Order: sequence, then C-alpha cells, then structure tokens
Amino acid sequence: MLDRLLKIKLFIAFILLYSSVTVTFGQQQFPYKIQNRLYTQLYEKWLRLNDTSISFAIQPFYNSNPNFSTLLNKYFNNESNRGKKQSIIKQTFRVGNMFNAMATDGKSNVTINPLFGFEIGKTSNGSIYNFNRGIRLDASIDNKVFISSSFYENLSRFPTYINQYIDSLTVVPGMGKARNDKNNQVEYAIPIGYIGYKPSEIFYFELGNDKNFIGNGHRSLLLSDIAYSYPYFKMQTRIGKFSFQTIWAQFVDASRNWANMNGYDKKYGAFNTVSYTGFKNLELNLFQSVIWNNKDSLGNKRDQEWGYFVPIIFFNTLNFNNGSPDNTVIGADISYTIKKYTVIYGQLVVDDFNVNELRNGRGYFQNKYGIQLGVKLFKPFKLDNAFARIEFNTVRPYTYANKIPAINYTHYGEALAHPLGANFRELLFDANYKIKRFLVSSNIVLATYGADSSNSDWGKNIYKSDYLSQTGIFSFNNKIAQGVKTNLLYANASIRYLMNPITNSGFSLQLTYRKEKSNLVDNNDFIYSISFSTNLINVLKEF
Repeated sequence: MLDRLLKIKLFIAFILLYSSVTVTFGQQQFPYKIQNRLYTQLYEKWLRLNDTSISFAIQPFYNSNPNFSTLLNKYFNNESNRGKKQSIIKQTFRVGNMFNAMATDGKSNVTINPLFGFEIGKTSNGSIYNFNRGIRLDASIDNKVFISSSFYENLSRFPTYINQYIDSLTVVPGMGKARNDKNNQVEYAIPIGYIGYKPSEIFYFELGNDKNFIGNGHRSLLLSDIAYSYPYFKMQTRIGKFSFQTIWAQFVDASRNWANMNGYDKKYGAFNTVSYTGFKNLELNLFQSVIWNNKDSLGNKRDQEWGYFVPIIFFNTLNFNNGSPDNTVIGADISYTIKKYTVIYGQLVVDDFNVNELRNGRGYFQNKYGIQLGVKLFKPFKLDNAFARIEFNTVRPYTYANKIPAINYTHYGEALAHPLGANFRELLFDANYKIKRFLVSSNIVLATYGADSSNSDWGKNIYKSDYLSQTGIFSFNNKIAQGVKTNLLYANASIRYLMNPITNSGFSLQLTYRKEKSNLVDNNDFIYSISFSTNLINVLKEF
C-alpha cells in the first residue's frame, strides 16, 4: 500500500514540476500547518512578539509568514547552509526538503519529504522498539490553496503501560487500530492530510483527515489532539479582534466493542469557538460542542438535527429544548499575557450542571465539569532559547460520559479531551532549553485518579453510561478520585540533537520513569531508548 501511495505522490509531483516550475534545491519550504509541540511553542513565541491580534487557543497554527523559516534556521543553527547547493543526502537529512519545486513567481510549490523513525530501548520488562516509515507531500497554489498528505506505517514493541492501554481500547495512543502478532509486536498506521483554501485574510476553509486542538495548555479539556485522526470540515473567519471557528467532524463509535462487521459505527460532532482579543493582554475564547449519532436508543435511524450545521456558538444548545438527546459540552479558555513572554491561562469545561441540585446537597453526579490553570514562560530566567510550563488539571467524575455510550466524548475509543478521562487531578511540568543544536527537555506528570474495580463505575471510565454510576442515578457526595485511589508519576528527560528544521529530525536519548500505585496495582517501569526520527506530529506518551 505504501509503494502505491508513493508512486501516486511522485506522479503528482512530476506533473506539477513540469507545469512551468523550477527546481530549487537550496531553498527551504516549511509545512503550512504546524502540528508538533516544539514548533507550536516557537511559532507562538514569535507571534506574541509580532502579532497579538490572533487567537492563540485555536490550533494548529498556520505558518503564513516567511520570517518563521528564518527563526527556525536560527534555532537549528542552520543559517550557514541556506541558499547553498547540497547533496541529496544532506538536503534530506540536514538542510531542507528532499524534493522541492517552486514556480517562477514564487507563489506555488510542491515538496516531498520522507518520514521515518528508528527507536530501540529497554524497559524493566524487556526490550522495546519502534520502526516507522512514511512520506509527506506538501503543496501550495498561488498562496491560496494548501495541500498536505502524510502516511505513517509502524511496527512497534511498547512498554507495559502502553500495552495495557492497547489491551483496554484496542488502539495505539493517537495512532489508530492495533494489530498484534505472535511476537508481541504491534502494527498500525495513520493517514493525515487536508486541502485548505484561503480566499482572503478573512476566511479560511479546510477539508481534511487530521486532528485539532483548542487551548493554551499542554492538555486541553475542550478538544485535544490525543485521539486518532478523523475526517472534518473546518471554517475560520477573522473580523477585527474576533475570530470564529466551526469544525464538523465524523468520529468512530467504539461503544459496541467494534462489533459491527459491516463497518464501524459512526457518530458526528460540531465544535464552535469564538475568540476575542480586543482587551489589553487578555484573550477570551468561548467554546461549545455537540456529539450525536444517527440512531435512537433502540438502534433505529433518527432524523437529522439540522441545527447542528448552523455555525453559531451556543445555537446547538437550544436543540435541547426541542428534545435533543445529544451530548453537549460548553466551556471557555482565557489567557493573560505579562510582558509578552509570560502567559497565565485557564480553561473551564461544563458537561452537565444542575444548579437546582446545589441546594439539595454536594457532589451531585450530573454536576460534571473540569478546570485547568497554568502558566507558561517563553523566556524563563531571561533565557532566549528556553521554555517552561506548569499546569494543573482536574475533572469531576462522569464528565464527558453520557447515558447513551454511543455519544460519549470519544473517537475510535479514545478521549477527545484529556487522556485520563475524568475523575482525576493532575499537576504537569514541562520545560526545554536549547544549547547550540542540542535540545534538553523534561516532562513530569503527577496525577491522582479514582479507578474502577471489577464491574464498578466510579466516573473515570468515560466509555460507560453515567447512569451506571456506582453511587446511583441522581446521587450526591460524588468527589474527585472516588473509587480505587491511584497515584501516578510520569517523569521523562531527553536530549535531542537537532538536524533538519523542515522535518524536525534528529537523534534522541530518552530516560523515562513511570510509577502507578493503588491497592490493586503497583507498577514501576524504567524506560531507556535512543532514536533517530522525524517529528512533525505529537505522539501521546505522558499518561
């Protein structure tokens, strides 16, 4: 399948190449969409110094300014190689694009780059490895149409905690359906791509199979990029200090344990975000989403709620008055900037909230909400090439779940928000510092959550109906970490030698310690690994 895909992409590149274009090996073309955490950090820092009128919570960012390429080359200590003719090996692995063709007017181009990953390591329970291969094609036409297509094919042997995740959900974290073989290896693949159209500075439209993110944090309690890619249509509008985004998406419903042999069950989502940046140093984002499917509780086909296609925030919540049974989530993301380099941010997500029951007691099972508070520093201790963040997240039991499991806040069996689901508290720290071409990074997660024992439902498992609450329907006295109280520590330190800024490739050495302890489990794992890989998308590991 990969060979066929490669031939198709090379054929497209060949046609575009000879449509009045000139091959320019010495010039770099960066992807239009920025999707990995390091480049998002660098691009946001650059934007906060140059353009504070955009919404920083609507991600991924789109690289519409060529000055960012200068910043990346400087960051990678790559400025001395710019504009020079290089061998194909150095061009691919150190300097720029493997293949780059640009129109003579500079407004259209096509690039092809390999995607790869070679990782080997050891854990407390044996050896691990990860081998992936793929290819990426990016093209732009007249700086108005943007096309990207990537495919990753993977073969891995994972640490114990990721194997437990796969055994529970039958998917690799964020990477799709797992196919296990007799050697305890896992095969999986992920396609990512989109076609974007920007007719003006006001409008942008995108049709794709990819991921999206809403928020200023490492995590998002509204919409995160931790789940598998999904098909969607996105519409963005920017008028003055206001930004509007609507995403309509199709998700896979795994609530029946993949039982449908005629194709996986589908469900759908609409996500609306409105941002306002007119306050000095303050950004306000309002969010609303709804998840629905095309069947009723008895499995019969139901009429479509056409109001879900109206791109007006909070309009969909009015469907509740029309008897809609669907899963609505609302929220807000707020950030405040101090002297450009320090950002205080927070999120509030509300799934259900019954004000009347507040008078009757505490901990009502359907008062479902979550809170995020964080601080990120783009120049900690006045260090130019450093970054630091501390973040707190907490989500009450049964949040994101629904009485009908088919419309819970998930895709492909994975959470659309936080990887721990619900019923948890989490403190997260991450930082990095670059010295020449070496990037030193650290990531620490401290969490407490309430797990389920056999046949129980204390609110962490968002794949179950919240009407199966262990304390009963319409019950009180539900609290965070109820159930089997479990403490989690995840700590990772790495050093990476940066090579090609186009694909974010490099050599890495990583050390990870993970401890999970409760009355039922006591897991400890040391993980050591070395790797040589590209890194253009985020991969979920820190949970």
